[in-house]
Amino acid sequence: GPVQSSSFVKFTTQKRPLARRMSSASAEKPEKPKTNLVLLAVYFAAWYALNVGYNIANKQVLNVFPLYATVAAAQLLAAWIWLLPQW
Repeated sequence: GPVQSSSFVKFTTQKRPLARRMSSASAEKPEKPKTNLVLLAVYFAAWYALNVGYNIANKQVLNVFPLYATVAAAQLLAAWIWLLPQW
């Protein structure tokens, strides 16, 4: 659905004295991003490895059962059955 902007409007329309806004802006250091690059690299490596494994398994299934659309539909149905309760 649409994003509710009421909290954003409240946040952006808060009034503070100009002197306080200027002093707090100059006193604050810019925040470092909280991204852990090592963890991000682990996620990419895991995604790549799992994707390679999925492709190999899928190729083995299609060699035995060469009905591509049927296999794709069965995989999609299995994913829906597994994911819908988690949603």
